[in-house]
Amino acid sequence: MEYARASGTPGLLEVNAPLIDEQAEHRGLVDRAGAEGATQRALSAAMALVAVSDEVAEYLASFPAARAKVHVVPNGVNPERFPPNLKPSLPAAPGTFTVGFAGSMKPWHGLGTLLEAFARLHEGNPESRLLLVGDGAGREPLATEASTRGLGAAVHFTRRGCAWRRARIAGIDGCRRGSVSE
Repeated sequence: MEYARASGTPGLLEVNAPLIDEQAEHRGLVDRAGAEGATQRALSAAMALVAVSDEVAEYLASFPAARAKVHVVPNGVNPERFPPNLKPSLPAAPGTFTVGFAGSMKPWHGLGTLLEAFARLHEGNPESRLLLVGDGAGREPLATEASTRGLGAAVHFTRRGCAWRRARIAGIDGCRRGSVSE
């Protein structure tokens, strides 16, 4: 961003998460002051900031350099990539409600909370299922927790990046955008 500003090139910075907080909580942050300083410089140098959610915009508001520069452009889906006649590659039995998540299975996505919520739903609606499309460090612990809760048959994991990814997602009836904890 500083190079763009110095060269007279408009700089647009997209922010999709509270990265400093995530680093501190999930990976370890050695120099918070340095990270905040670097963030402040990047935000100052940017002509405009794009936040992917209202929650991220609120986070950005904590940085003085971001004020009056933030525009919220939510993550979205191109509906043309999911035509109504797209057949799910993992179809559910008729009457089954499928809850889904698609993305990287990282700790900050709150998938343990999603599994807990699904367990409550499944208790009252045993025909429901949870479809998790993706991969990451949280996959194995989540699979273990699902099995421990007796949900193994109702929770389905599939890898992300496959050619049939859209068809897998097509089988989801309800989905939470972004982090479950937002």
